[in-house]
Amino acid sequence: MRNLSFKLGLLFFVFVLGIETVLFASLYVTLVNARINEEFEQLLARGNNHRDVLEKSYYPSTLEHVVMMESEAETDVVITDAKRNILYFSDHILPFAKKIIPHEC
Repeated sequence: MRNLSFKLGLLFFVFVLGIETVLFASLYVTLVNARINEEFEQLLARGNNHRDVLEKSYYPSTLEHVVMMESEAETDVVITDAKRNILYFSDHILPFAKKIIPHEC
């Protein structure tokens, strides 16, 4: 009798542990994806705000102001012209930006 109750208890434990593992894994994946989407939306909104300001006032002082404001943020900014030449950039971004921004030759 002891052997049967031990096996049933172990089986119940394994099933509960399996269900918890699946539920926690799905919760983790869902939360991570939600957080990634939230961060992406915030970055997109911030970029759209900068675009709107620069469309209204495309002067060197405005460009420098955008770069100065982003130099203190966690994000970096690169402002390019229509030919994708880098005009302004925040601190320590130029080598990285040159690698990922395609240039027209």
